[in-house]
Amino acid sequence: MKGMTYEEKLRKLKLPTLSYRRIRGDMIEVYNMLNGKLKKKAGNLLKLWPEHSLRTGTRGTSKKLFTQRARLDVRKHSFGVRVVQVWNSLPEKVVSANLLNSFKNRLDSYWIMSSR
Repeated sequence: MKGMTYEEKLRKLKLPTLSYRRIRGDMIEVYNMLNGKLKKKAGNLLKLWPEHSLRTGTRGTSKKLFTQRARLDVRKHSFGVRVVQVWNSLPEKVVSANLLNSFKNRLDSYWIMSSR
C-alpha cells in the first residue's frame, strides 16, 4: 500500500472516509440521546420542535430538532449545532427506528441511496 493515496487505500480496504465516520457517529449519538439510551439526556443541547407545530404543517419528521442560533464559530461547530441540519434531513423511516442496529442499517442504506 506504500505510495497509494488515502482514497485508494480506503477503496482497497473497503472503508468509509473519516468525515463519513464522524457524521455517522454524530447521528448515532443523537439517536441515543433522543431515545433515552444514554445516561445523559439531550437537555439543552438538542431541542425537539414542539409537537403541535409538527401537526400544523412544519415539514420534517416526528423527531425534528430545533435549529439554535450560533453567532461565534466555536458555537457553530459544536455538537448541538452541527448535527441539527444533518438529522433534520433524514427521513421518518430512519429516525423512527426502534433499535440502534436498525437505525444504523437504515442510515447507511439511506446515505448510499442518496449518494447515487
